Amino acid sequence: MSNKSRNVLRMVAGMYLAWTGYKLFQNVVGTDTDKKVMFIIFAVVFMAAGVYLVIYAIRNVYKNLNSEENVEVDAEDAAEGAEEAQEALRKLEEQDAEETDTEADDEKTDEEKADEE
Repeated sequence: MSNKSRNVLRMVAGMYLAWTGYKLFQNVVGTDTDKKVMFIIFAVVFMAAGVYLVIYAIRNVYKNLNSEENVEVDAEDAAEGAEEAQEALRKLEEQDAEETDTEADDEKTDEEKADEE
């Protein structure tokens, strides 16, 4: 089951629980029973659970939408970062080649000095 399906089911279940709690509260308030407090507590618990599920599902949907947008942005950033990394690698290779040439020149100079002696 995909995240979208789960979130839709959470929203539907949350709305159903909230509606059931509201109707229970509405019916209990109009009557005079011995267990009125217990029914009111259950009604409030149902409504709270329903509201929580709806808010949780909406928050997940919002996160998923933002993460999809970030994936597109991250792909662009990754491409730019790869180009920058290639340029930095090219520069390092050039510097390494220059240092190698300088060291080779220094070694030749040492050899020439030894030959002169």
